[in-house]
Amino acid sequence: MIFYNITKKMIRQSRTYSIVAILISINFTAQQNLKLTYNKPAENWNEALPIGNGKLGAMVFGGAIQEHLQWNEETIWEGEPGNNVPKNTFESIQKIRKLLNENQFQEAQNVSNRTYPRQAPKDLNYGMSYQTMGDLSGF
Repeated sequence: MIFYNITKKMIRQSRTYSIVAILISINFTAQQNLKLTYNKPAENWNEALPIGNGKLGAMVFGGAIQEHLQWNEETIWEGEPGNNVPKNTFESIQKIRKLLNENQFQEAQNVSNRTYPRQAPKDLNYGMSYQTMGDLSGF
């Protein structure tokens, strides 16, 4: 009986080790297949590959003979700091929050559209665009 229990335990352990080995093998194989392949360099910014960590980034255009990278850093913006919030909107924001909490999403969207029109008023800019930190080519 003791031999039977030992053998049964060894079989279970062997199965467990086999399953773990298979999972590790599958994971390793799957990671080997995770690569991007392109047959030509990007022709414009929309085709370039973005890389970065949210603070510093680049657009990689690719190229076997000549690489092209466009760099960006989070503090480089267009223009000067400006006001992004229209005056006297506190009550509208409170109303939008209340409507969202009541699941009245369409009405909340309507109030938001009236408070923050698509075309910014002249005294607002709704934020500024990122600007390029540098453009590296030909290395």
